[in-house]
Amino acid sequence: MSILPLFLSIASATVPISPTFPGCGNPETPELCPPDMNGDWEFINYIPDISLSSVREKELELGSGISANVAWETSTGRWDVLLAVADTGVEWHHPEIVNKLFINTGEVPPPICADGEPSETYDCDDNGLTNIQDWTHDERIDWTAGRDPGDAVLDPSDLIYTRFGSEWDGVDNDDNGYVDDISGWDFFGNDNDPWHEWYESYGTHGTDVMREAAAEGKNLGEDGGGGIGICPNCAILPARIGDSFVTDGQRAGEAIVFSVDSGAVAVNLAVGALSNPSMTVGAASYAWDNGTLLVGAAGDENAYHHNFPAVLDNVVYVHSIRYNSANSRAPAYSYMNTWNCNNYGSRMVLVAPSGACATGSCAVTTGVIGLIHSAARNLGVDLSAGEVYQLMIQTVDDIFLSDDEVEFARAYPSKEGWDAFYGYGRVNVGEAVAALVEGDIPPVVTVDSPAWYAVFDPAVTNEVSIEGRISARTNGYSYVVEAGFGHEPAAWTELANGSHEGDFDGVLATFNTADIPLEQIEEADAREGIVERLERVNKPAVTIRVRVTDDDGNEGEMRKVFYVTPDEDILPGFPYDMKSSGESSPILVDLDDDGILEVLIGNADGDVLALHGDGTAVEGWPVRIDDRSGVHRESEGYASGDVDPGTGDAFTATVAAGDIDGDGEVEIVGATLWGGIYAWNRDGSRVEGFPFWSIGRTPEEFDTEHTYDQGFTGAPTLRDLDGDGAAEIVAAGGDGRLYVVDGTGSDWGPYPIEMCFPGTAERDFEDRMCGIGGDRSIVSPMVADVDADGALEIGFGTNEAVDDGRYSASYLIDAATAEPEPGWPLLESGLINEAALLPLIGQGHPSSMSAADVDGDGDLEIMNPVMLGQTELLSHDGTVHLDIPYHETDWSEGHNVDVPSIVQMINNPSFGDLDGDGLPDVMQGGAGALWVASLAMTQHYDFQHAVIAWSGVTGEILEGWPRQIEDIQFLVAPAVADISGDGKNEAIYGSGGYMVYAWDGTGQVAEGWPKFTGHWILGSPAVGDIDGDGYLDVVISTREGWIHAWSTNGHADQTIEWASLHHDAANTGDHSVPIPTQAGPPAAAESPSKGCSCASAGDGNTASWVWFGMICLVWRRRKLATAALAE
Repeated sequence: MSILPLFLSIASATVPISPTFPGCGNPETPELCPPDMNGDWEFINYIPDISLSSVREKELELGSGISANVAWETSTGRWDVLLAVADTGVEWHHPEIVNKLFINTGEVPPPICADGEPSETYDCDDNGLTNIQDWTHDERIDWTAGRDPGDAVLDPSDLIYTRFGSEWDGVDNDDNGYVDDISGWDFFGNDNDPWHEWYESYGTHGTDVMREAAAEGKNLGEDGGGGIGICPNCAILPARIGDSFVTDGQRAGEAIVFSVDSGAVAVNLAVGALSNPSMTVGAASYAWDNGTLLVGAAGDENAYHHNFPAVLDNVVYVHSIRYNSANSRAPAYSYMNTWNCNNYGSRMVLVAPSGACATGSCAVTTGVIGLIHSAARNLGVDLSAGEVYQLMIQTVDDIFLSDDEVEFARAYPSKEGWDAFYGYGRVNVGEAVAALVEGDIPPVVTVDSPAWYAVFDPAVTNEVSIEGRISARTNGYSYVVEAGFGHEPAAWTELANGSHEGDFDGVLATFNTADIPLEQIEEADAREGIVERLERVNKPAVTIRVRVTDDDGNEGEMRKVFYVTPDEDILPGFPYDMKSSGESSPILVDLDDDGILEVLIGNADGDVLALHGDGTAVEGWPVRIDDRSGVHRESEGYASGDVDPGTGDAFTATVAAGDIDGDGEVEIVGATLWGGIYAWNRDGSRVEGFPFWSIGRTPEEFDTEHTYDQGFTGAPTLRDLDGDGAAEIVAAGGDGRLYVVDGTGSDWGPYPIEMCFPGTAERDFEDRMCGIGGDRSIVSPMVADVDADGALEIGFGTNEAVDDGRYSASYLIDAATAEPEPGWPLLESGLINEAALLPLIGQGHPSSMSAADVDGDGDLEIMNPVMLGQTELLSHDGTVHLDIPYHETDWSEGHNVDVPSIVQMINNPSFGDLDGDGLPDVMQGGAGALWVASLAMTQHYDFQHAVIAWSGVTGEILEGWPRQIEDIQFLVAPAVADISGDGKNEAIYGSGGYMVYAWDGTGQVAEGWPKFTGHWILGSPAVGDIDGDGYLDVVISTREGWIHAWSTNGHADQTIEWASLHHDAANTGDHSVPIPTQAGPPAAAESPSKGCSCASAGDGNTASWVWFGMICLVWRRRKLATAALAE
């Protein structure tokens, strides 16, 4: 049955609409609801029959779902309520959404109706709306025209590929800045066809979001096979921003602006972005100010790091909950358990029931927003984004289980009111719509400053201003501003209160930083679980809560968290705000030949910054890349000046430094997400011949087996490959090619070459990828003479998951000829022959190789981590040099972990002498095996992550190792240097959970460490003297866009064994490359507290692997809302 209203017209948008399902909402009359509603536990306000006798008593009155059946008594949506889905694109012909897709009538001529005449209202079937069905009788339309396989179905892609003549084709008829945007836009391919391109590898992720949010609801019932969305009568606007749920912030920001300018009331962002440029921040603000509410996924990693773009101001940050039983057809004790493929933490706003991970909750919440707006427009009310936000949080079902109930359900702990695992509670659209109908529209409050997770040093900042905005529909309102300590305050202190008439915009209160109890955050102990971890790292947290009550008694609330922590070692001028995110790692380079290093880093705005040790800019810097041509700068959001589009490109790759033109001076090289390789001279001027551009791929080269991208994620490597005194640039491209570029910006030698696995003779080459499939590479190539023959080799991996995802491919080639070295390429299998866990950043070989001479024989050994692997230390011919352990039976005495095993994830290895034997040891971070197992569970399941250090001589784990690390780690690598001043090296490492550690060879934390950033760290630390005092400094960047720099006790005249992400400023990944020393402190200035001029160090649980394997296979095949709709 079709439930699209036949009586709605955009022209009469304020006319109330009769309910589609009158009487639905009473469990005594299920026949008045859509068929089989009793099985749709996410929707209903009662408990399914199967659980009536098993569910906890409190939930009998709350129901299992969001009470959509109750809301449908008022509205099932309206066609003029537009829901944007920024994701992987759309399956045009899908029967549940094909009639729901928005058609931009400003870009197509009127349809020809059955009578042969055009309909100037674009409504051939006189049903009050325009959708694809209005072109059913239009003989100009070729039903096979679209690129999708739905040739038997008329869908919007057929309009996109029908040629209507020069008046329409290739013309921006509606002057919105997008040519022929007939039904959405593809920001991944930069064209007007947001088709999802393929069905595997999360290609249908976006379509499934659309279905859960707004499926039409036809063919319902036991035999129909159809599904119904939360807002079945809302229209859908597709915006493609990637080929999976991992994308970049620029594309997400552009989709937000497009959606706002298209009139969407919500934008679904069930994605994780690799970058967060300032334009995305501006786009989020633009959406809020123009009535569009953003819904963002908390993330899928069972972690508390801050997922972008969901963490931005005023985004509805959500994750999913579900039943605690094995499946929806088994009796449940609770429908309020968190599925572990969700993130949590202090940014949580709401939870929503779904059979999928955080993506499903985003879809549900987006549909809820559509229903609320539809009900409001029926009443002639136009709601702001803030009013919808407040309607949702003020009408939630609070999730609060007693200790006994938590234990029985094996749920995560909850508190009355807001908490870190459930936010304000489970969204209840029935209650939200009821409040709206009663006229109970809450006041709106925002906390604009400080920023989320800002960090204040009380020695520098005495008071923090709490700035915000308040508005209400009533004449007046009162407000109170409160502060509490920690991420879940047990008590509140009033900072200010007042009353006001009219809108307020300004300082609401001030917080005195001396009021917070200050204490050093210690390293975790071996018994620490998730709850204890959150409490420990949030000791410096201050939670601000602003509550507003209008004259009618309606309430609104907004919270925000910042941190107050002292840091005696932070350098003046730091932390430094880059104004956009810092996924790349800093390198340290002496730009002005004064013996003091400068900080070089690229950011998500496309800037390369060069900073002195006091945080001031080096003359001639920062530099900026060119503006990307594909940004639609003529569209309203940009042309109005409300959003600065920026460059449209970004650095997630670490920059490199070296002499690329043989003039004896250093140049700085950076590679961008959209495929540009740039080079600058020391003074910031552009090197002639740059940028160099990767070839990229045409749309025809993309399919299920060829999942490319256009730019560079991994860092470029600089090394002189031909001995002419000038370094070449080596970079692995997202287009599946390995590039080598010379100092003039030209291709060098036989490059570029295709990176693809040729297959193995043992399998008659049936496992080959060349000519059959292709994928990105996101690594930084290692360039080293690994076999000591005097010629350099290049080592790299790709995202290829060979043999149906079982193996990762690793390559070592001769740099001069690009021919494989003996014994290479290699296939490495992860645990249970599984090489893919996450798209883009978590499949195949996402980590970079590193090499060192661990046995002193002159040739190099290679650390070659792969996804979910436990790889050995390799010889140059690919054979095993040392078999290194990853299991608890081999943990050394003094470790602080409680994990049965550790697997490699997306972490980079490094080498350095930690045990003082004069030979380099091996270090790498990894994920706890129990974490991998936890992802498919719906029960509280503790786990830990860790960093391991192995002896380079014996392969045994060093004393005191592994060390526990907070949160999942992506891309980072330890730096190795003596920063304690005792003559012995420390391993310096940042976590996704705010902390930066420095451990010695026995696993002991250096005095004054760990350091706290309050942010998600992807960048690796860089070590060197940046302020000229003769002591080493440690520099690190965060995803929130801050550069931290700390002074240490280590002397700068000692050898640094691993200085930055890939060992050195040229990113070689080669431990044998000497890192220049600097001058130490003058003897007269040497302080006993700063150490001495010493010689360098250079002279519990049991896993069931059968269970683990089953879990991994389930996880591999998980799809966002498909599972939810299938049940």
